Amino acid sequence: MADAKTRVIKTSLRSTGWKQQYLENLENLVRTTHFLTTHTYQLSRWILLHELERGHDFNLCELIGQAVDQDY
Repeated sequence: MADAKTRVIKTSLRSTGWKQQYLENLENLVRTTHFLTTHTYQLSRWILLHELERGHDFNLCELIGQAVDQDY
């Protein structure tokens, strides 16, 4: 999947051409995805700041590299 390309286009849900009957489900999916992404980032940030406050010395670059190298 290293060759896969991602394209992001910001637009309103109504202009995507989705059928009216599916728009509510799409809006719920987008809202849920945004919620999960935001809270995952906030939790990761809290953990990092908490560990730094406790004085733990860890190699952040190594931890990030391990996460990036995992194949999902």
